[in-house]
Amino acid sequence: MKTLLKKSIWVILPAIIIAFTQCEDSEEKPDTPEDILPSNNITSIYIDNNDIKWFGTDSGLVCYNDEKWTTYKKADGVADDLINSLAHQMSSHGDEIWVATNDGVSVHAYDVDGITSATVYREQSSDLGNDTVSAIAVDINNARWFGTKAGLTVFSGQEWVSKTYLELKPRLRNKQITCIETSPEGWNYMGTIGDGVARYKYDEVDGITGASLIDTDWSGLPDDDVLSLFIEDSGDQWYGTAGGAAFHQGYDTRENWTVYTVDDGLISDSVLSVLKDSKGRVWFGTPLGLTQKDGDRWVQFNSDNGLSGNRINAISEDENGNLWFGTNSGISCFDGIKWVIYKK
Repeated sequence: MKTLLKKSIWVILPAIIIAFTQCEDSEEKPDTPEDILPSNNITSIYIDNNDIKWFGTDSGLVCYNDEKWTTYKKADGVADDLINSLAHQMSSHGDEIWVATNDGVSVHAYDVDGITSATVYREQSSDLGNDTVSAIAVDINNARWFGTKAGLTVFSGQEWVSKTYLELKPRLRNKQITCIETSPEGWNYMGTIGDGVARYKYDEVDGITGASLIDTDWSGLPDDDVLSLFIEDSGDQWYGTAGGAAFHQGYDTRENWTVYTVDDGLISDSVLSVLKDSKGRVWFGTPLGLTQKDGDRWVQFNSDNGLSGNRINAISEDENGNLWFGTNSGISCFDGIKWVIYKK
């Protein structure tokens, strides 16, 4: 385990493309001590109700409690250093962070001071369907969902249930789950490459059960390569695809779709991450930068006007309304006026 010093780079936001925002002028240049992060490639972010920030990277798991940065690696109990996805669970033991990697999954109990215990699950030690886990989520019933190279695994209580992609109903022909989001009505949405979105539930009687696919044949989804998902408290869904972003209201897959592309204001049609913040603004992360949709106003950001890098792999919001962006070149935090950049 390694405790790291804090480094901050303040960037003042200039006028930006499409819309303009006002910001304060400042020439302050804080010190920039080294070794904040084990890697600048941020793959995932989770911020819990205690405002503890977790960052997955390709070189370890990072925890930031607003006072110190701590990196955890395989030697500290993380399943692997290359992290694909993060999820949070409030268990009977307290807060737990679940970590999906290419070498199994690990779960870590923690408090404000950091990780207190770790358990690793792999094919050999559990009924996890495959050690390569691309996506992870915890649903409203506290069941843990894992999208793996071989199919879909659910871990509910102490029971493991796994199905291959061809055993699932509906089947997933292209065999790759990119992301998982849970909804308030109990459905768990799986973004896929080539099959659109699959929805599944789990119970002890019926196991894993599904509904029809949400794809370009049966819905307003603009592309069947689904790269990101965000589900509102209302149950309405945002989809980031390889062909633009889509907003869907309700549960009728054929109706109430709105699609957004570069013609509307997106900086790129490839949407890698999406989040609706507490102020109602929607943020779209792409390989070419970031787009904010605030009502009818569109604002674009890139490394020239605030971001640490243009590829936005993950987005999250903290309890103070600050937005955190995981990029391929460090972490960017935006409070609405100023940017703070954290790097290795």
